[in-house]
This record gives sequence, structure tokens and C-alpha cells, in this order.
Amino acid sequence: MIIIKENPRDILDELLQFSFKVYTKTGGAYPMHGWGERKPAVGDWEAFEKTYRPVIEWRIEEEFDEFFVGRSEQTGEIVSTLAIAYSLSRKNLPWISDKMKRRKGAVLLTFFLVYPRGKGYGVSMLYHGISHVRKQGKCPFIISPANTEALDYFKRRGFEEFERFGEHVILRYPRYVLKKRR
Repeated sequence: MIIIKENPRDILDELLQFSFKVYTKTGGAYPMHGWGERKPAVGDWEAFEKTYRPVIEWRIEEEFDEFFVGRSEQTGEIVSTLAIAYSLSRKNLPWISDKMKRRKGAVLLTFFLVYPRGKGYGVSMLYHGISHVRKQGKCPFIISPANTEALDYFKRRGFEEFERFGEHVILRYPRYVLKKRR
């Protein structure tokens, strides 16, 4: 996998298709933000695109400050994504708590999607994001639903629980940890 910084507006249709693939393969668990009560049926592309296109367009404009894409070296297809949101106190995102917004140097690693799983793409992308943020002297945070395998995944990678917020857990990557890639 190669990791490239890209403009998500330029690859919006490709991001929607990749997001749909992840949505389908995870049974609708990911992407996890922005659905409200209108979550489409798993596998229904038309409903997914109609519902999620405005959500991802909003997230690109309001949330994402930097965007990284992992691409297969063989096919060039997207295999992983990661957005980074800086200046959290200035963002009006319903999944970010006031406590997190007040945290000096807090940066949100978001829109972390991976497919296919089990090939190391996720770990590589996650550590790329952590390293990128830490080089700027910032503290990486990530948000996970409370009752999913993702929570354990992030904890195994060194993240610690910062707080519970609604149905989500906000995790912080401590300054003293940088786990080696496996």
C-alpha cells in the first residue's frame, strides 16, 4: 500500500464507492457518523449514495483538514482512508465533546476506513496518521462506538479511553507511546 495525501473533493465518487464497499462488508457499522435516522439498507447503493453523498460532502467541508488515502500498489484502488481534523474548538461536529474541544493540541483522526481487512492496511494508515500528528506536537484522538470490535482494535494499538460521549468512546493516544508496527 502507498499512502498519498489527496483532496477528497477530487475523488468524491471514488470515496463514495469505497465507503459503500466498507459499509456493505461491515454490515452497516462503518462509516459510523452522520446517518441520523435514515441509515440505508446494507447493499442498497442508490439509497446509500442518496443518503451519504450530502453527508460526506458536509464532512469534507466542515471536518476534514487533511486527507490521506492508502492505495493498492497493484491496482491503485483505495484500500484505506484517514482524515485529520485540527482546530476542534472551531468545529461544530456532534460527535466531538466539549471536553475534547477544550483539550489543547487535540486532533481527531477520523474517517478511518479499511478494506480489505487483515492485510495491515489499517495499522499502516493509523500509525501514519499518529506519526504525522505527533510530528506537529499534537495529540491524536479517535472516536469509536462503545460496543464494537473497533474499540478493542484501537486499544491494542495504544489508545486509551479519554471519555464516554453518548454511544461512543473517545480515545486518546498518549504522548509516551508509539507502538511498533507488527
